[in-house]
Amino acid sequence: MKRRQQGGGQLGFASAYFALGLASLLLLPACEESPPGTQGELGQGSFTYECLSPEDVGCFDAPYDGAKLPVGIAVGSKFDLNFHGDETARIVSGSESLAEAVSDGFLARAPGTVAMLAEATARDRVVDFVHLDLVDVADLELSGEGTDGEDPLLVGNYWEWTASPKSDEGTALAGTLLCTWTSSDTSVVRFSQTQETQLNGVRGMAPGKAIVTVTVGAASKAIEVTVE
Repeated sequence: MKRRQQGGGQLGFASAYFALGLASLLLLPACEESPPGTQGELGQGSFTYECLSPEDVGCFDAPYDGAKLPVGIAVGSKFDLNFHGDETARIVSGSESLAEAVSDGFLARAPGTVAMLAEATARDRVVDFVHLDLVDVADLELSGEGTDGEDPLLVGNYWEWTASPKSDEGTALAGTLLCTWTSSDTSVVRFSQTQETQLNGVRGMAPGKAIVTVTVGAASKAIEVTVE
């Protein structure tokens, strides 16, 4: 009889302990969905990187308007940021000599580390901030059909090429760049887009050879194209 009473007491204690644990779980606050992007350095919200064109490598592996902040942004490129927090805030540059505000975002003007501030629109005060590294373009990587320089381009056809900026360490840099495309012989190779853009179509006009060169600042990449 004594053993049954002891066993019943242990069972009752276990049941009470389980009930207490369940009640504790029910009292826990619901898990909040973490904000997108990168948390600000004051912990008041998060920042997301916004690409201004689909050629920007900063959004290749992330949602177009919800990417985390990139490791580096190419000097000479355009970019934009969004802030996600309890307060409505506008993004301003901590140094216009490094990142200048333009009509559609910001222009990376010079290499360095710049603070990007989220300012409350109702009150002129800083809600949060992050730092971005602005890096000179040391090299360009061309991607697309025919960029190996081995395959011929047929007359009347075209290849779509994208120029992606790289740092001197080979790291891919984010930002929408103004690239200059030139052909050594426009009677052989022309471009489907004449504006300065990262994406361009290399079009075969007549049989022959021409050197296609894309340039960003001091960095350039040249490929000889054979048209048949």
